[in-house]
Amino acid sequence: MFRWLKRFLWLCVLTGIVAAVVYGFLPKPIPVDTASVSRGVLSVTVAEDGKTRVRDRFVISAPLAGRLHRIRVRAGDPVSVPTSAERLASTPIDGESDHGHGDSATESISTSVSLGNAPVGELAIIDPIDPSLLDSRQIAQAELRVKASESALQSATAAKAKATVASEWARLDLDRRAGLTGKGANTKQELEDAQMLVRSRTEELNATKFAEQTAKYELELARAALLRSKPLAVEDAEKWQLRLHSPIDGLVMKVLQESETITQQGTPLLEVGDPRDLEIDIEVLTTDAVKIRPGQVVRLKHWGGEKPLLAHVRLVEPSGYLKLSALGVEEQRVHVIAQFDTPYADRPTLGDGYRVEAEIVIWEKEDLLKVPTGALFRDKGAAQPANDDKPAADIWVVFVVENGLAVKRHIEIGRRNGLEAEVLSGLNESDLVIVHPSDRIRDQIQVQPR
Repeated sequence: MFRWLKRFLWLCVLTGIVAAVVYGFLPKPIPVDTASVSRGVLSVTVAEDGKTRVRDRFVISAPLAGRLHRIRVRAGDPVSVPTSAERLASTPIDGESDHGHGDSATESISTSVSLGNAPVGELAIIDPIDPSLLDSRQIAQAELRVKASESALQSATAAKAKATVASEWARLDLDRRAGLTGKGANTKQELEDAQMLVRSRTEELNATKFAEQTAKYELELARAALLRSKPLAVEDAEKWQLRLHSPIDGLVMKVLQESETITQQGTPLLEVGDPRDLEIDIEVLTTDAVKIRPGQVVRLKHWGGEKPLLAHVRLVEPSGYLKLSALGVEEQRVHVIAQFDTPYADRPTLGDGYRVEAEIVIWEKEDLLKVPTGALFRDKGAAQPANDDKPAADIWVVFVVENGLAVKRHIEIGRRNGLEAEVLSGLNESDLVIVHPSDRIRDQIQVQPR
């Protein structure tokens, strides 16, 4: 009895070893990643980086050369177009007005510069340039011109005094001859000669007065050449100042010249714009730009907010340009301009020059059958299917999981993007396909979805 029991135990051990060896050589299911074929929306997009920019940017420049006051506004300060009342308040008393120059936005408007929350109307003030410094030779020449002008004034004053005496004598002589003529002691011709002499002496006196006034002006002109640099008097400064104002309601985008300086005509001083009126500049490859049309939807992602923003294509610029990529590859690109559809209240912190990721929707369809593109591969060695005009090299294939086996299936696809493709035939909704199949996956091999 003990002998039979011992044989039975050895038989059980041998059977277990054989079963373990057989089980070890049995094929095991390969673990695979799977995804379901589903219905939904498929969008074909062109994805590129873009940046925001103010649609209408104004560069405030100096219309004339002069001494620029220190600009007190800062980037981010609100600006506004001055009102009619402010226009009247700043009009000079003598009727003169400041001159405008294009985007310089110079108007005869004066408002107090405010650095608080109140909008700023006056952006910059330009005074006339002070006289230049003189060297020793120029000073000596100017001083001699002053002395010559002083002598000319003295000569003109003496000539006026002489003419005054001659005029008075002629008038007295006329009065004397008029009395003699009344008594018959003087002829009428002598009286007319005396009257003519009075008129002549009077005109000579007027001429000497004008000559004296001219000499005074020439003396002031000669003295003006000796003026050193000095600020204008307060009452004269505002009269000759040129004030620059904002042409729009918006914000100061950038201060290009902050410190006081002597500025030349056309020098840029500030940039102003309305940050509520933004657009998006997207640099797109020309091969993608030919598919883009004005009005197409643009989705803006990764801009810093929680929700994507919406926009639409406003313009595809007609001219492209050459650009080097980060890898040094030459690319032909073109600017695509998009306009926001999302209201400003949903993007108040998005400013000028901010980076966004733009997706331009060039095709979109709802309720279609779609499959992940990671499940697709080409079967170059497949035989030509019957009644199919496509070459075997262009046939798309997927592995479908059926009853634990990977089944190769030929399918026809339509449009696709980087993630999903439209299924035209070969698959049904809810079919389970293998995503990114490895070289171990073959037709009718056992698989195990992870």
